[in-house]
Amino acid sequence: MIRNSLVHFASNDSAQRWVADHPGTFVLTVDEAFGLATRPWPALFRDALASTPNAVDGVAGGDR
Repeated sequence: MIRNSLVHFASNDSAQRWVADHPGTFVLTVDEAFGLATRPWPALFRDALASTPNAVDGVAGGDR
C-alpha cells in the first residue's frame, strides 16, 4: 500500500522513533523522495508489471 500523505520530521532521530512505532513504514531524505517522485512510474513498477497477466504497454488489465 502506498500512503497518500507524508509526515515531516525535524530530525532523523525523531523520524526513526516514529518509524519504530509504525511497522511497515520507512524514512526517505528529501533528496531520496524527490528522486523517487521524479522517476517515470513504469520504471518504478517494471518488475510487477512484467509479471501481470494481460498487461499491455505496462498497463495492468490491458486497455485501461
